[in-house]
Amino acid sequence: MKKIITLISAIFATNVYADVKNFEGFTIELGAGYQKTDFDGTNGVEIDGVAASHLSTNSQNESDDFYTIGATYSHALSDDYLMGVGFEYSMTDIDAGNPTLSNSTTGISTETTDFELKDMFAVYVKPQFVISDKQLAYAKLGYVHSELDYSDYDSEYISTRDTDLDGYILGVGYRHDFEKKLYGFVEANYINFRDDKVGGNYTDGTPYTLDVDAELDAYNLKVGVGYQF
Repeated sequence: MKKIITLISAIFATNVYADVKNFEGFTIELGAGYQKTDFDGTNGVEIDGVAASHLSTNSQNESDDFYTIGATYSHALSDDYLMGVGFEYSMTDIDAGNPTLSNSTTGISTETTDFELKDMFAVYVKPQFVISDKQLAYAKLGYVHSELDYSDYDSEYISTRDTDLDGYILGVGYRHDFEKKLYGFVEANYINFRDDKVGGNYTDGTPYTLDVDAELDAYNLKVGVGYQF
């Protein structure tokens, strides 16, 4: 009986080790998802760098689909855990809202501005837990960067001044392996950007700049496929 227990333990230990080995190394992924971006622009408007108390913007949420490409390298820490380092890039621009600009002096409100997240990418660490030889649960924690593109259909608008946004990303996900090193995954992420200003160049005969305080965060859900090298 003791020999049988020893043999079973050895087989189990070998299988666990094989499980984690299935997930080591490089992977590449293609993903598609849906993101809700919260744009909080209620903190003020500036003209030529000076607060314009008669102008204000409203907060707005915007939803859009997106597509990503990414790569990860993972290394086993134990029989059950791996640590990965990854990178992903959004191949599409993501709508971030078109808040209304209100003028308390004239009583006029306009909705002519559009905001988009462009060239968004993330670099992250990826702790992973092996569920079985075909299943993996993971988390993501890292740095995210994006350009915030500003455009306006107002007749006085001339050009944009793109703003670079930096922030962090938190996520959780699940991976299920298919045959021939292919796998599918689903994950949910939260993104928070550092507060910044965004705006454009205008002229009403005299050139001026208009800037809006921008506070953005986002939630997204993504599914995709990957290949394990």
